[in-house]
Amino acid sequence: MYQKLIEKVGHGAKLKIDFQRRTINRKKCVFSLPLEPLECVLENIENLYENFRFSVPTKESASYGKCYFKALPVGDLSDWDMVNNEKREVAKAKLELYILMSVIAGSLYWNEEIMGKWFWQSKKCPDLILLRDWIEEKENKNE
Repeated sequence: MYQKLIEKVGHGAKLKIDFQRRTINRKKCVFSLPLEPLECVLENIENLYENFRFSVPTKESASYGKCYFKALPVGDLSDWDMVNNEKREVAKAKLELYILMSVIAGSLYWNEEIMGKWFWQSKKCPDLILLRDWIEEKENKNE
C-alpha cells in the first residue's frame, strides 16, 4: 500500500494525511505492519525528514495547505540538491505516510522517557518535531 500511494503521488495525485484522525484523503486507514523498535522508527523518521528537508519544490508542492514539517526554500538548496533530490510532494508523502503507518501499526507510540512530555525534538535534526497529539489517539476526537 505504501509504495502504491507513493507512486500515485509521483504521478500527480494529492495525498492529505491527518495524523490525529488517522486518515488519508479523509478515509480511515488500516495497516498490518510488523512492529519495529521505537528507536528504529524515530531514526527512519529522521532520515525521511532529511530527504524532505532537502527536496526539490515544485508547483504542486507550493500549493500545499497545512504542512506538518518545514522544508528548505529553493534559495537554500544547492545545485546538486536541485538536480539529484526527490520532488517535494513525494518526499513529503513518504515522511507523513511512514509516520501514519507506524502509529497505526503500534511501532510509533508516545514514550515520555524517550520523547518528553508534549513533543519530541530530534537531536540529529532540531527542526524535526513530533507532537504528542499526532501520536496519541484521543478518545473524544471530533470526526
